[in-house]
Amino acid sequence: MKKLIFLAFILTASCNSTEKEISNKNDELIFVVDMKVINNKTAAEVADFSAYYTTAIQKNEPATIGWGFYKSEDKVILIERYTNSEAMIKHAQNVSPEGILQPHFVKFMEHFEIQKIDVYGDASEAMKAFVEPFNLPFAYHSSFASFSRN
Repeated sequence: MKKLIFLAFILTASCNSTEKEISNKNDELIFVVDMKVINNKTAAEVADFSAYYTTAIQKNEPATIGWGFYKSEDKVILIERYTNSEAMIKHAQNVSPEGILQPHFVKFMEHFEIQKIDVYGDASEAMKAFVEPFNLPFAYHSSFASFSRN
């Protein structure tokens, strides 16, 4: 009988643990930014700047969990991954006037024109309101189900 009670306890604990893991909400946001190169920047200039800007983000934004520039025919795709909406708001503050990355963002805008920003995940209303004055072409795509291993 003790073995049966012990087994029941283990199974119950195991099911509760699995259920908890599955029910955890994934707050990660993924931004896919479609951009065109401007000001006659060469491929080498774009590659050098992309490495420079990626390093600046990595050093200054610990809640940004991924960042990458990708060549796609005649355009550049930037993929940004944030732990949550608050991390993205922090990024937006950093690139805003008086933000620590604002000088870097000025150079960013000398290289790229943003065509479209697809946001995947459940962006908070506060984040949407914060980025609205930037007048950028955001398209939001909420999730049905997702997970991230970060």
